[in-house]
Amino acid sequence: MAKTLTQAEIDAMFGGGGAGAAAAGEDVQDYSFATQRSLSSEQTQEIGDISERFARGVASSLSAWLKADVVVLLGSVERAAYGDFMDAMSEGGSYFSSVQFEAVTAMSLLQLDMQLGYCILDLLLGGAGKPSLNTDLTHVDEQLFQAVMTFICDELTTTWRGIGLVAMHRDRIMQTHINRLIPSDEQVLCLTFEMRVGATQGNLVLILPAAVSSFLLRQLAGTWKGHREHPPAVRERLLHLSKQIMCPLTLQLPPSRLRFDVVSKLALDQVIEFQLKANVNPQMMLSGRPLFEATAVSQGKSRAALLKLKIPEE
Repeated sequence: MAKTLTQAEIDAMFGGGGAGAAAAGEDVQDYSFATQRSLSSEQTQEIGDISERFARGVASSLSAWLKADVVVLLGSVERAAYGDFMDAMSEGGSYFSSVQFEAVTAMSLLQLDMQLGYCILDLLLGGAGKPSLNTDLTHVDEQLFQAVMTFICDELTTTWRGIGLVAMHRDRIMQTHINRLIPSDEQVLCLTFEMRVGATQGNLVLILPAAVSSFLLRQLAGTWKGHREHPPAVRERLLHLSKQIMCPLTLQLPPSRLRFDVVSKLALDQVIEFQLKANVNPQMMLSGRPLFEATAVSQGKSRAALLKLKIPEE
C-alpha cells in the first residue's frame, strides 16, 4: 500500500518552506574581491614566480647602478586587511611612496626601510654605503629618494609589463597619511622583499589594493591573453578566413559644401553644381578611407571603377 506523505515531508524533499529554506538562506553571503582573505596555492605560486623575477631584476640593476653588492629575495606573499599591515609599521623607520599602475586607478604603496634608503643614498653620493642615524631628510636626500623609488618602479614595469601592469611612481606619502591611501578593512596583497645593500639589511614592501591584486590575478589566470600566439595551423586558418571578409567599398566624389537654401529647394531633374573642378575624379573609399582616385565605368551589366591614382596615406 502506498504511503501518504505529509506536507512537511514534501517540503523537505523539494527544499521549499520550513526550517530548511531558512537555513539555506542564512548561508547565502555577498562576495567581494576586496574582502577575499586567502590565496590558492596556485595563485601564491604564480605571484611568487613573477615577484622573484622582479627581485632578481632589481638586484641586478641596483648592483650595476650603485656599483655595490645588492641582494634582493622574496620574503613573503600575504593577503590581509590594510590596517593590519599599517599597525606593524614602525614609526619613522620607513620611506613610503604611492605607485599607480596604468591598468587601474587605485593607488598602491611602496615602502623602503629608511636605513636601506640612506645606505643607497650614501653610495650614490660616492660614500661607502654607511646607514645614517638621522631621520630628517634634506632637500637633496628627498630628491635622491624619489629617484630611487622611480628606479624601483621602472624595474617593476620591466618585469610586469608582459601581464599588462606598468608602474608609475607618484609622490612620497608621509607616515601620518598612509592610512588614508587605502581603506583599513580592504584586503590587500603584500609582497615583502628582503634586501641587503653591502652590510645593511632591510625590507622593500609593495602593497597592492584589491583592484590591482584582482587585475593581477586575472592576468595570471589567463583571462587576458595580450601576448598569446595561436598554433601555426590555427593562424593559417584565421588568415584564410580573414581573406574572405566582405569589405565595404564606395566610389564617391570628395565632399562639397552647399548653402542650406539651395539644399532646401532640391527637386527632380534639377542640376546641382558642386564646388569641385571638372577634372576632379571620384574616390574609391574603404570604410570611409580614400584609397584611389577612380572613374565610374561599366563592365558587362555591372557598374565598375577604373582606378587612376593611388591616394597616399596621411
